[in-house]
Amino acid sequence: MSGDVGYRAWGDFAHRHRRVLIEMFGIQKHGVPSYSTIRRIVLVVFAVNGKWSELRKARHLLARFFAA
Repeated sequence: MSGDVGYRAWGDFAHRHRRVLIEMFGIQKHGVPSYSTIRRIVLVVFAVNGKWSELRKARHLLARFFAA
């Protein structure tokens, strides 16, 4: 992902590596999620857990994970 930490970059990563991700996670119906779906999931998880202040930190950690 070239150090990108945005949701679009995550979506681009998912699209580029969709075959591997589909096989790895057993995705059957709709394929890999779009960047907007990834964004909504991340926001909901942090809202439910009441950890809005940690969202920025988590974005950087996820970016490092996807860059690996």
